[in-house]
Amino acid sequence: NESQDNMTNSLQQTRREVHKWGTRNRVTFDPAKEALAIIHPLQGSDDNLRILGINVDSKLTMHYDIHDLIQRCRPKTRAILRTRHVYNVSELINQFKTHVWSIIEYHSSSIYHASDSALKCFDDLHCFSCANLA
Repeated sequence: NESQDNMTNSLQQTRREVHKWGTRNRVTFDPAKEALAIIHPLQGSDDNLRILGINVDSKLTMHYDIHDLIQRCRPKTRAILRTRHVYNVSELINQFKTHVWSIIEYHSSSIYHASDSALKCFDDLHCFSCANLA
């Protein structure tokens, strides 16, 4: 029920108090690693955060991270599929697990929170892979 301005002011006040605490206790904070964002499906701010390599949009649709994930996985998947005349299906699956699956697992938090429209794009990547194995 709060307005974004009130929430932002509260976050800024909390940031100032944390910095005061840091000054009293000889702790410094790197301003480049700080960000204020309201994370909420309806009232989220327009900022995107990068937390441990995951692009988190404030409305938790995860479109940006899923798009980034697809951009990283698609070339690797295509490269693996280009070698299907050399390897059997079992070996191709092992190649996929080695080169693509680890990237997907790292982004599992994004996949878990992603909206249906973002997941549709991600599913299309898998459908492309499965269809071309046959």
